[in-house]
Amino acid sequence: MQDVENQSFEELIENAKNIIARLGQSDVNLKEGVELYKNGMATLQKAQEMLESAKLEFEEIQKQSYDENTTRA
Repeated sequence: MQDVENQSFEELIENAKNIIARLGQSDVNLKEGVELYKNGMATLQKAQEMLESAKLEFEEIQKQSYDENTTRA
């Protein structure tokens, strides 16, 4: 599995889907299941961090746009 730090948001989501699918298969043993779960949690945590960062950036852009528009009025 590719290091989550070097993946795009879309890659992280795709990998999370693959992990969930694999966890749903009946041939996953306990050790593999635990490892998949750990990887899945790390993947989702990184995706959540990226989403939060994008949200904050979007809010900052909106604030700047609002500030520019109110100072012109």
